[in-house]
Amino acid sequence: MAYQVAFFTAEGSFILPINPPKFPVKNGADHTTVNILGGGEAVHPGQRKLRSYELESFFPAAEASAGVAFFLNHLDSKLPLRMIFTRGDREPDNVAVVIMNFDYEERGGYAPGEIDYKLTLREFRPIQAKVI
Repeated sequence: MAYQVAFFTAEGSFILPINPPKFPVKNGADHTTVNILGGGEAVHPGQRKLRSYELESFFPAAEASAGVAFFLNHLDSKLPLRMIFTRGDREPDNVAVVIMNFDYEERGGYAPGEIDYKLTLREFRPIQAKVI
C-alpha cells in the first residue's frame, strides 16, 4: 500500500523522500495496579499516554542536506509541527508532534551523500488548566 509522510510548520513543509519501511505507532495508558487486602490485584484505569512514533529511513544525497536541516531546526525551535500520514483510501492521520530525537549518520558503502536517520516523535497536546 502506498503511503506518504509529510511535515508542516509555519515556515514550510517537508515530505519524506523515501518512506520508512514501517510506521510504528506506540499507544499506552497510565493505569495503576493496586493490591486490595483480601481481594488480590485490581487495576485503576488512568489517562491515555501521548502516542509516540519512531521512523527510520534514509535521505538520498539530493535531499539529505534539506532533510537534516529541517529536522534539526525544528528540534531546536521547541515548537510542534504537524505530521500528516496518508495511506491508500484510509483517512489520513493528522497529528501535532514534537521531535524527541533526531539521529543521523552517513555510512561508507552506500551512495555518497546518503544519510540514514532515526526520528522519534511524540504527540503534542497543549497544556490546558482546568477551571475549578
